[in-house]
Amino acid sequence: MSSVYSQISFGKVASRYNKINAIPKTAAFQLGETLAGLVPAGSRVLDMGCGAGRVTLPAAAKGLHVVGVDISHPMLQEAHRLAAETPFDPVHANALALPLGNRPFTAVLSINILHLVPQWQAVIANAIRLMKPNAIFVQGRDWLDPASCAGRLRFKLREVVMGLAPGLRPTAAASPAVMAQFLDQLGGTTTEPIVATRWTTPISPAKVLDQMANREHNEPWMLSDAL
Repeated sequence: MSSVYSQISFGKVASRYNKINAIPKTAAFQLGETLAGLVPAGSRVLDMGCGAGRVTLPAAAKGLHVVGVDISHPMLQEAHRLAAETPFDPVHANALALPLGNRPFTAVLSINILHLVPQWQAVIANAIRLMKPNAIFVQGRDWLDPASCAGRLRFKLREVVMGLAPGLRPTAAASPAVMAQFLDQLGGTTTEPIVATRWTTPISPAKVLDQMANREHNEPWMLSDAL
């Protein structure tokens, strides 16, 4: 995997990250309820790669004690700004060297992050070190309907980019099957996927293309202007 992919800087998009990746209010409420339903009330939860708090804040709003770790200081600052009366504990750190002592967690959240980290196996091992016995590891991801206009255009974007710059391919952790196999090897028990929430956003193909061209879309952030 190319280091180019792993060195994506989210600093420039921190203030608008959650807007670009907006979760409607009702869906965010459902997301928080789903996460809170996985563990006892008030559980201590680690959100690795919490970013601007897109998942952290809905979980904290449901009474979970969330520790949000991210390598990007601007993203953590944005999460803290958005938190308002939904407090969480922000920690500026690399997931490969979590400075969290020996206070164990009931759950660890890994949402849309491990596909960016070349040493993703080490990140998981580090997280397991901080988990209570019988704790849960939540590997979450966004799913976009591949038959939708946005899904079809994203697939085409990836196809073109891989042809021009094969080194930008994400890590193997992007595959749920690979992740499940690795966790099983570590002694975990993999459950069936859970749909935490779902929503529909009306959008035209022209709008999707505009978002890609103007960097208001996740994947073009990693591309140079020339590419």
